[in-house]
Order: sequence, then C-alpha cells, then structure tokens
Amino acid sequence: MKARVYDIKWLFACLFTIAGFSFSQIHITEDIIWNGNKLLSDPVIVDKGATLTINAGVKVQIKFIDTDGDNIGEGKIEVLGSLKIEGTPSDPVLFVPIDTTENKHYWSGIIINSTVSNNSLKFFYINNASTGIDINSPVMITGSTILHSGETGIHVKPVSNGSVFLSDIFIKHSSEHGLIIDSPNVITNWVHIDSCAGYGLVNESMSITSATNLRISHSWNTGLVNYGDLSVTNSIIENNRHGIMSFTGNLVLQECDIINNGVNGLLLGGYGLNTISNTSIENNGGYGIETTKWAQGELNGSWSLSSDPTLRVNNCNIQGNHQTTVLDQTEYDGLWDDWKSEKYSGDGWTNGWSARLIKSIPFGRIGWVSFDYNSNNGGSDFSWQPCTGNSVWSYLAEIRNSRNQKITYLPAPFQCYWNPLAGENSNIWHSYENFTGLITENDNYENWIINPEDAPSSDTYSIWQYFEYAYVPLLDTDQYATPEIKNFKIKFYHGGYEVSSYSDNASIDLTLNYWGQTNGIDTLFNPHGTTPFSFSDFYGNEVKSAHSSINKTDGISFTNPVARSSHQEVKMLNITWKTRGWIPFIDIAVSTDMGNSWTYIAEKIANTGNYDWWNNLITGETFYLRIHHSNETSVTSQIGPLFVIENITPIIRVKTDKLDFMTKLTSLKFTILNEGGGPLSWSLKDNQKWLSLNRSSGVTRNQSVIIVNVDRTRLKSGNYKGLISIASNSGDSAIKVRMAVAQPNMSISTERLDFDSTKTEMSFTVENGGGGYIKWKAKPEPDWIILNRESGTTWTRDVITVKVDRSLMAGDIQTGPIRIRSNAGNSSIKVSMMHLADEPDKNTPSGIPYYIQYPCGKDFFDYTVY
Repeated sequence: MKARVYDIKWLFACLFTIAGFSFSQIHITEDIIWNGNKLLSDPVIVDKGATLTINAGVKVQIKFIDTDGDNIGEGKIEVLGSLKIEGTPSDPVLFVPIDTTENKHYWSGIIINSTVSNNSLKFFYINNASTGIDINSPVMITGSTILHSGETGIHVKPVSNGSVFLSDIFIKHSSEHGLIIDSPNVITNWVHIDSCAGYGLVNESMSITSATNLRISHSWNTGLVNYGDLSVTNSIIENNRHGIMSFTGNLVLQECDIINNGVNGLLLGGYGLNTISNTSIENNGGYGIETTKWAQGELNGSWSLSSDPTLRVNNCNIQGNHQTTVLDQTEYDGLWDDWKSEKYSGDGWTNGWSARLIKSIPFGRIGWVSFDYNSNNGGSDFSWQPCTGNSVWSYLAEIRNSRNQKITYLPAPFQCYWNPLAGENSNIWHSYENFTGLITENDNYENWIINPEDAPSSDTYSIWQYFEYAYVPLLDTDQYATPEIKNFKIKFYHGGYEVSSYSDNASIDLTLNYWGQTNGIDTLFNPHGTTPFSFSDFYGNEVKSAHSSINKTDGISFTNPVARSSHQEVKMLNITWKTRGWIPFIDIAVSTDMGNSWTYIAEKIANTGNYDWWNNLITGETFYLRIHHSNETSVTSQIGPLFVIENITPIIRVKTDKLDFMTKLTSLKFTILNEGGGPLSWSLKDNQKWLSLNRSSGVTRNQSVIIVNVDRTRLKSGNYKGLISIASNSGDSAIKVRMAVAQPNMSISTERLDFDSTKTEMSFTVENGGGGYIKWKAKPEPDWIILNRESGTTWTRDVITVKVDRSLMAGDIQTGPIRIRSNAGNSSIKVSMMHLADEPDKNTPSGIPYYIQYPCGKDFFDYTVY
C-alpha cells in the first residue's frame, strides 16, 4: 500500500508487514508545519526530537484503514516527539473522517506518548475516533470538542514528571465514557461532558485532582465516579443515572448543583472522606444522599463490603428528593454467593424441612430479582408425587425482607396446595425472574398475581428453602436431595427520603443545612436504614450561595479592585472577578483616557477568576479596567476610576483563607504577599498541638512562603479544625485549617506460620495502615499455640511472638488457627507444627557437613534383627 499524505513532500513511509497485512506508517522526523488541508491514508508517527505544528483552520481528513477486518480503524496520530495545534475559537483545526459515517471507531485518535512536556493543543475538533485523545505524557489542551468516540473521549493514563491541563473541553456522544483520569496532577477547568453511554467522568487518581466549572449531563450511567482524591468546585451534575458515586477516595464538593438525576444525587461508600459545602442536592429521582459500607473496587469491578465512609455536609440545600422513588434498571450480579450447602432426605410423606440464609444488600431496597433454582442438583432423577392444579407459586425457594414478608414467588404450575413438591422433576434447573412484591391470594389456590411493590426493608434479607408437608421419594435409600440456588441478579429501588444510610452515622455530619421544610425533618431520613442522624441545627431558608453560577445568564462583575481605589506604581495588582454562565475565556484591557481607547493586558486567558497584572503606570495617572467574554464582547464589566499612587506602604495579601489536609496530606503551603512598597512585618500563631509552622514571624518585601505541617500521631479517627492567625503592620487575617484522621485499617503480616522441624519461635505483626488506633485481641484455638501477649492497642504496629508446645502433639503434624479480632476488622493466621529434628550426634566433630557424616543418608541401613 502506498502512503499518501497530500502536499507533504518531506514525509517518508516505512513499509512493513503485520499479521499478513502490508500497510505503511508515515514518520515525521524533523520539525514541520501543516498550513493547508491534509488527507491521511496511513498512521502518522511524530518521532522523538520532531515537532508537528498544525496551524489554525487546517482540516485533517482521515481515510478508513482496517487491515484485520474488525471494522476498527487503525489510522492515528501518535506523538513521540511534540505536537502543537494552533487553532483559534473562530478558526479551529478539524480532525474528521473523509467519509460520511456512523462508525465511532473510524480511526484511533491522537495518542500523546512523548518524553517532552511542551505539547500544546488549542481549539480543535475530533470526530469518530475510538479514543479522542489518549494521554500518556504532560500536555495542555484548550478549546477541544470531541464527538462520537467509540470508547472514551479523553483518557489520561499515568503521567510522570509533569501535569495535564484540560480547559474549555466539550465531549459528547462517547459510546463508553467521557473522561477517564488515571494520573496525578490533572487540572480541569470548563469541561462539559454530555450524553455518554457509560460514565461521564471517572477519576482513578489517588493524587489530588481538581475540577472547576465542570458540567456533566445525560450520562446513561453515573455522571461522576470517584475512586481517588477529587476536588470539584462550581459545577453542575444533572440528568444522569446517579449524579455522583464515590468510593475509597476523598471527595470535596463546593458550590455545586447535583440536580435532576434519575436515581440518587450521591451514592457514597467505602472508607472515603466526603466533604460537601455550599451545594444544592435537589429533585433527584432516588435519594439525595445514600451511604453504604460497600464499595466498588475499580471501574466496572465487583462490589464488596468495605468500611464506613466519613461525610460532612454543611451549608447545603437538600430538598425535593424524598418526593419520588425509582427502580434503578441496573442489574447487579455477584452481590450474593450461590447457595450450595443444603441437603435433606425423606422416607415418603415428610412433615417439613427448612433452611435459611441471612444476606445484606449495599443500598436501596430489592425491587427485582432473578436466580436459578434446582430442587436436587446432580441427584438421582425422580419425580415428586404427581398432582394437577393451577396455582402460581411455591415456597420451595423464596426471598423475604426484614419484615419477614415474602417478596418472590417461585412458579409451580402443576403444584397442589397441600404438596409443594408435586410434579417437580429433580435435577432440573428453573429460572426465576420477576419484580418483587406481594401477591393477590384466593381460596382456590389458583391464578395468584404478583403485584410489584416497593416493600419497606432494611439492608437485611433472608433466603429460604423449605416445605411444610410433602412426599419425598427417598424411602429405603441413602440418598439426599441437594437443592441449590445460584446466579442471583438484583435491581434496587431508591428514594422516598432525602437521605438513606446503611453505614455508621457517627461518621456523618448533616448540621446547618436547608431541608425544604422546618418541621418534621426527621421524617426525611430512611427509618429502615441506620439512624439517627445529627441534624439538630438547620436553616429555615434556602442557602442562596449553595449553587453553581454556570447555569445562570452570562455576566461578569469585578470583585477587586473597587472603584475610586488607589494602587501603587510598579507593583503587582491582583485583579479578581466573578462570572455567571459558561464563560471559559476572558479578555482584560486597561484605559488611561476615561475609556475612549483600550489596551489589552491579557487576551483569551482561561477564566480562573483572578489575574496578577504588573501595574507600570505612572504616579498620578487615572485608569479604568475592563473584562469581557472572549467570544461574546457584549458580556462585559468595567471598573474605575482607579488612581496610581507612589509605592511606599506595605499591603498584605494572603493567597488563601483555608487549608484542607483531608486524610493523607501532611504538609501544605501558603504565601504572604506584600503588594505595597514598604517592608511588611508579620507574625503567625496556631491554636492546635497537631499544627506546626516552619516560621512564626518575618519581614517581607515581595513574598514569603510558609510551610504548614500536621501531625496525626495518637489522634483518634475523625475531623479536626484549627486556625492560623496572622498579624502584620498592614492588618490582620486568618487561615482556617481542616484535617481528618482516617479510620484504622488493620493488616496482619502473614496468613500462616509453619513451625517445621527446626523452628521453636516465630512472630507476626498487627499493623495499622490507617489512622487512629487499633484495639486487638488474638486467641489461639489449640492449646499448643502460645502467644507472648493476647491483646493490645497500637497506633502503628505490634509484634506478637508465637511459640508452640510440642508435648501436646497428637500426631506428626498439627494445625490450628489464631483468631484476631479488632475494632478495624477480623483476621486469622493458620499455624502448623511438626516434630523437632533429632539432636545432632554429640560424638561427631562440629562443623562436618551432614552429607559427609552420612554419605548414604542417616537411615540408609536397617539394623533391625529379624
């Protein structure tokens, strides 16, 4: 196949064969610029050391390459060197199929896999790529629209030695997910993800990821899923399945709207720390907030019991969620194991048999269930006593809720009411699938109907196998019937209350919120979950600040400077503003002639809400400042007059007013700035023993960086608050400090201890990998296991010595467990013991190897007299 890239004479093709197919790759080996439209009929590789620059307005058309016939295109642009896309808002770069197609795997997309950190991609479209952008190295992406991806719009894989910045991104109609983050140091701003068939955004980064001005809507699955550490500010999560799910990691939400999602607003589990403030959680179809001890370990992974999440919800609006209930159509399998352990026998008419298992669910209430049932799996093939009739249910296998109400009814169309086994052939699998509910009964035992019903229940259900009186044809045999139930699949109801919890409510703080009403607030919490909640302090009116601003009419307003204020010459002026609506980019201009003419000091910069401008105007000048939407200049704000004065007075500014260490961070920094002209003298004071500063005072002419450390040693699990007070010759201020100590997490150093014929003493450790302390007890079950201590309390680790008493041996090998219980979970160690080896021959000189003493083996000769 001949490589074809129109108008690019400096490219060359390397022809090679893969799996019997011959196709070319185009290698770019030196710096080059694409000025005109291109047609790519082969994969393009930007080699190490080379830079590909694509100018504004270029249209890159891709031909469909499919050498293996799987209908997945192999065209791509892979960057091993450097890529610069120089589109503009009015003249973007386009990457599109040459054909009109609905194939979302038409080509592979752009792969950033370089060793440099100067990749910069601005204002471009990508259509119909399997993964729009596959990121494996540092990159800055601005103004990207990614449509109709076959898998994921953008996938950020682990990136070392650099950061990934995503700004003004629009992702729509991905067949799987919108954005996956699996790397530290990822910052997103003004990202809109819409109508993806999987999840909207998935965060798997255990380092802090920041998302500001985020909008996720109409995801078929959950809008935002968090498995790591994520901070979300001024964002809207709406019209998805669940709004947000978060497990194991730390989630911080501020100034967000979690609204109109089909099921829950938030579903929180695992051992994560969740902090939600100034946020509205409203009008979701299920619960506003639901917590669980369960967690999903990874994307699309299985669910399992974990630990209790910690949740702080303050200054929020939580309302309108309790008015609806919804049956989530997601089928969960693997929550309940197959039931295979039961058996029974009978010698004709049998008065009854029953078995029961207690099961728990992670959330909601069971609304639909399916399973497979066999009354005698693998047993002999016989029939129960035949019978005729037209009843519709059997209690051979059933599920009951926490009220002991039957909610499933196994069909048995040939069953007699006095004999539930009638007509049932053994060793036959039957599949059950139906909504849960109660049945309409009648005295004729026929044509009973299941009425789907959201029956109240806690998280505990029971599975029953039983009959009361039946003919069991195992007379004069040693056979057993072995019933089995397997392949449980469950759908859940959610809703009817604002909040539901199946986790420990001692770790949940719901104070100072608005609930949409001032009376009967206790009725807004699921009474069948874990109660009570702490909500005694609440607001009587809606919290106006508890909303995102991006859903409002576009607007801009200055917050600093203020009109008629004075600013020193040759000094940095911090310009701050607030915006309403979707305004990803702004322009800033200055005028010194009362607004008759303007000079730009910044153009098309990301709307972060602040900009530091070096004021080099002359003392005595009067000036005005203006900010406007880069793409809509009618959206503007102007401030003035402002005056330039001589630079002689120190002016203090502290760049932050809060520090949040969450559960993992031990050190953070803040900066004291002097925005005036004279020396700034300052002093610091903290109010907590666990809080320390690297400096307590100083003099600043420009800026000083302060390091703040926290020490969690010997602190109990929970949330902590502190304050750093700042006093200066330019005024006083303070910084609020938050810190959390995680729940304890016990790990045992080994799963087994093997005392072979040479060992008399071994040890294991009980280690706390989390926060707080572990209080443990260890109990050896057999008497021959001896511990130097059987209980303890540790903040870090305890070492336990284990000995064995071989005088109690009853055979050649003994085994038994050590059971370990603690406030952080239970575990066990399997111990095995053998007889000690024979004592060495005292007449044998020391230091002679065994193989020289006994060259044929010690037991080679048999000296027994026969």
